[in-house]
Amino acid sequence: MTTPADELRAAALRLRALAEEASPAPWAVNQWGNVETSGHEEMAEVWPLQANPGANATYIALMGPDVGHALADLLDDQADGDDEGVINPWALAVARALNGDAR
Repeated sequence: MTTPADELRAAALRLRALAEEASPAPWAVNQWGNVETSGHEEMAEVWPLQANPGANATYIALMGPDVGHALADLLDDQADGDDEGVINPWALAVARALNGDAR
């Protein structure tokens, strides 16, 4: 029997595996609307979809709008904290990564 915890762990495992296969970060959208990555000598100015097309396309597809909406709902839920008002540090780390302020 699959438990909710099993589902969460399976999703985390899948996300980590696909993230490891994708081109290294940081990714950005250039002035022409193309995704590119920089900051790594071996990957400087290489468009991720050209550098590793299968892995990057799979990762991008996984992180589509449905995941974005679900993640936004999760962050909204975490914004008020738990019963004691404490905000989950992992939720804050995700928010900071999304906001471009990974500390």
